Amino acid sequence: MVYVGRIVIVDTLAYGSTAPTPWATPLIYPQAAWYAALCLFALCAVVLAIRATAMIAAGNYEKLAEEFHPKGAIEELEEEISDLERR
Repeated sequence: MVYVGRIVIVDTLAYGSTAPTPWATPLIYPQAAWYAALCLFALCAVVLAIRATAMIAAGNYEKLAEEFHPKGAIEELEEEISDLERR
């Protein structure tokens, strides 16, 4: 995603793309903010994936469940039902 997002940024700069509005705002400004957020998300996802993989490799399943709290289908269903009852 980061690679494809970079292509969008490069194309926007190369074409000098502007918004189709009377102000013709250069699109690089909103796209640069989007790309920065995309890169931050990718970095966080990679760091968390490495951390979870290290916990699995070390056999530390209790700590993995404590920090990442993977939910089962029944637990998610119970949460949804309780949320529905509150509404």
